[in-house]
Amino acid sequence: MDEEAAGEPWCIFGEFDSQATAEVIRGLLEAESVDCAIDPARLELGIPAKFRLSVPRSKLHRARWIIGQSDLSERELEFLATGTWEDED
Repeated sequence: MDEEAAGEPWCIFGEFDSQATAEVIRGLLEAESVDCAIDPARLELGIPAKFRLSVPRSKLHRARWIIGQSDLSERELEFLATGTWEDED
């Protein structure tokens, strides 16, 4: 975590169905120097069922821009966020 983000509030960037998905998004953001934290968002029988990715509030706009500029398509981002792949008709 950089010193700029150490004392500021963090906000939720996204909530994901799997930790692997949250890790992929974190990797994209951290490669662009955006600090991230992943925490369980919801537990089912004591096991994390959703994962929340947070970023410093001052970096939220940058994080959105980075993901928007990534090579991932809307369908791929939707798959990463939900874990479901909708077939196109």
